[in-house]
Amino acid sequence: MNIALLEVSHWHGPLYFDALESAEATVVAVSDPHRPIADKVAARFKARSYADWRALLDAERPEFAFAFGRHCDMPMIGEALIARGIPFLMEKPCGLSAAHVRRLRDAARARGLFAAVPLVQGLGPLGEAVAASRRGGGPHHAWFRFIAGPPQRYPAAGCAWMLDPVQSGGGCFINLSGHFVHLALRLLPRVTRVLAHMSGAVHELAVEDFALVVLESPDGGTATLEMGYLFPDAVDRPREVYYSLLARGGCHVFSRHRIGHATPGQPWREVPIDLEVDPLFATFVRATLASFREGRAAPVGLDEMVAVMEVIDAAYVAARTGQPVTVDIPGLVAASG
Repeated sequence: MNIALLEVSHWHGPLYFDALESAEATVVAVSDPHRPIADKVAARFKARSYADWRALLDAERPEFAFAFGRHCDMPMIGEALIARGIPFLMEKPCGLSAAHVRRLRDAARARGLFAAVPLVQGLGPLGEAVAASRRGGGPHHAWFRFIAGPPQRYPAAGCAWMLDPVQSGGGCFINLSGHFVHLALRLLPRVTRVLAHMSGAVHELAVEDFALVVLESPDGGTATLEMGYLFPDAVDRPREVYYSLLARGGCHVFSRHRIGHATPGQPWREVPIDLEVDPLFATFVRATLASFREGRAAPVGLDEMVAVMEVIDAAYVAARTGQPVTVDIPGLVAASG
C-alpha cells in the first residue's frame, strides 16, 4: 500500500512514524509548507517531498493518506482527498466546528470512502474501563482530568498557529478534550446539557489555557472534563492525569501509573497500569490499516467525530455566554462494546 503524509510538521506526526515504518506499507510522498521538515521526513521514508499538499495530490496517486495540518486547513484537505477517492486518517478535530466535520462525514459517506480519526483512548485501558463500566449499568459519574504542559511548547514544536484561535479554533479544550468527550459519549446514553468555564488568565494568550466542562445526561449521569495547559515543564513528568468512573456497581480510579477498583462488599484493589497516551497512536495506526485492508469500518470514524465536535461547540458557547447549553447528542453506546 502506497501512503502519503500531508502536513507533517503537526506535533503529532512523529507519533505515527515508527508504526508506519513497521507497517506493510510504503510512504511514497510527504508534504509540509516548512520544506526542511518535509524533506527530513521524506528522507526518513525515502519518499518524495512537496512544499504544498495540493501539488502532492496532483502529482501522486497514493492508496491511503495520513492528513495533519492546521485545524483551519483540515476541511479543505479532507474535501480534496474525498474528491480524489483517497481513503484517509485525519488528525482531530478535522475542522473548526461540527459543521465542518459533518460536511466531511457526509461527503465521505456518499462515496463510501474509508475515513478514520485517531481518538485513541478507546483502544487503551481507559477505553476498556469505560466499556466495562457501561456494561455494569448506570447512571455514571465520570471525571477526566488531563493537564498538559504549557502552551509555549507549540511554537517550540513549529506549531505557533495553535495559539491563534482563528487557525486552531480554540485552546486546550478543542485540542485535548476530544479523546475524553469521545469516552464520555461511550459512557453516557445521551448528552442533553453542557455547562462550561474557560479561562486564559494564567498565560494571558488568545486561547484558553484551562477549561472545566460538565456534560449532563437525562438519566442523572454526568461527565466532567478538566483540560489545561497548566503543567510546568517538568523533566520527569510531562502532564497530570486523573480519571474516575463512578456507578452503582463500583468505581475505577486512575492516577498516574495505577488503577484502583472498588466493588460493593469487596476490598479495594490497586494494580499498576500504563496511562501513557502516546503509544496508543501506533496501536491506532495498526488497527486502522488492518481495518482498511480487510474492508471493515475504521476503529473510530467521522460519525463519532461529528458527535464529539457537537459537544465541543456547545462547550465553547456555554463558556462564552456563561449559560448552560441545551443539546440532544446521542451517546455512542454501540461503539463501546
